Amino acid sequence: MNWWNLIFTLKATTNEGQDHDANAESNNKHAYVNLNSYLFIRGLATCLPKKTPESYTIIFLKLINIDVDNFNFIEQIKYLHMACMLQLYQEGTSTGHVFVADLKGVVFTHLTKVILAGPIVLKNFLQYLQEGMSIRLKGLHFINIAPFMDKILALVKPLKKMELLDVLYLHNTLDELVKFIPLECLPANYGGFTEDTSKLHERAKDKYFTNSTFFEWEDK
Repeated sequence: MNWWNLIFTLKATTNEGQDHDANAESNNKHAYVNLNSYLFIRGLATCLPKKTPESYTIIFLKLINIDVDNFNFIEQIKYLHMACMLQLYQEGTSTGHVFVADLKGVVFTHLTKVILAGPIVLKNFLQYLQEGMSIRLKGLHFINIAPFMDKILALVKPLKKMELLDVLYLHNTLDELVKFIPLECLPANYGGFTEDTSKLHERAKDKYFTNSTFFEWEDK
């Protein structure tokens, strides 16, 4: 399957990672992420201001509201897609992208919601991440990993190509992460030299609302 066929197939068969209208309700089939109800209450997905020494763009992910009742895996996928597409729109292509996901506060019940979303959702997203999204994935880092991370890997491993395993890293501590990403690139509340996550969150709010028309165009 070539790149364009994959894009059209994923857009036609899944609504999970594509519909992200900044001003619409997310429960509508053609709606995107509702910024007021989701982005600024439940999670953070944004590019960090400073790139790695290799000039890789860092996408930082974190649950802000860890209440399981408020967790929606499909919305997380939409949110990640929005962050990547907005960065490409504003800055153009990058030498590479690394994702850093902080799992602090994630519990086993969050995993059950991933399972309930259905394997096709996870499969199509991973396929899109590896083959369809216009990024060069150089690293997928999880920090503050949960004790049940092995169960997540067991769930994901059959659904993805082995290449993704080569860039997947699990870190129990921040000290392990900085072996790959310099501390200066991270948010201030992680010991880094950039803004803390609360300020990054506010900046994300402005960016997503300001560029809401881009998301409407990008999904056509």
